[in-house]
Amino acid sequence: MLPSLKDRAVEAVGARPNLAHDNNESRQKIIADGGAYPTWVSALALIALAGCIPLAVIWGKWISPWAIPGLMLGFLTFVFVRRVRVATLLQRLSLRI
Repeated sequence: MLPSLKDRAVEAVGARPNLAHDNNESRQKIIADGGAYPTWVSALALIALAGCIPLAVIWGKWISPWAIPGLMLGFLTFVFVRRVRVATLLQRLSLRI
């Protein structure tokens, strides 16, 4: 039986999460270490997302041809800024280019 994509991804990352130790104390430690965004950032993101709905209704015919290219540009920009090594990741997952 071939390993699943999830198993190969876990092997590529190098560790399987230990869910037995997932408790409130560990969550509090992550939050204290700055592992979460402040509440106002989340609220601002939700307001911005909700604000896009009327814009999509009003200017939908003009925006729709740019939706997929805009998403791709956003993802590629994120990968470039974070310096993600896509080829190395794909090789570790045995998905040769």
